[in-house]
Amino acid sequence: MGRIPKARNASEAEFLQLGDGARLWLTEAAAAGTTKVQFKMDEAVTLSKLFTAADIDWALGHAAVHARFGHGDLASILDHHAGTRMGTRTGPSSSTRAGEGGSLTQGTSGWAALGQVAGQERPDDADAAQAAS
Repeated sequence: MGRIPKARNASEAEFLQLGDGARLWLTEAAAAGTTKVQFKMDEAVTLSKLFTAADIDWALGHAAVHARFGHGDLASILDHHAGTRMGTRTGPSSSTRAGEGGSLTQGTSGWAALGQVAGQERPDDADAAQAAS
């Protein structure tokens, strides 16, 4: 039989009242050795004032199942979930994905100016400009 979290103070009791997702999150966070658990529990309670109880419970359960115990993970999950439901994100078609025809890497052109003085052309830039005209 699994462990059942029990509140030791009012703050923990308020967190556990968020629902089964909160209890699962706490159990999984403890098993994973998560740090600053009390701070993250307080953050969840604060977020519960901005979102519905069902949303918070779902997000905590989602975070637990996917081992998302980092700072800001809960807020990120809630934001994404709310955006998906509100229609601001329309699913996979709105995402940028790598494939055979393209890459998501930024490339190396940003490194070209490394070590150059601002406003000073490199010799190959001048040659390219001359060839283009």
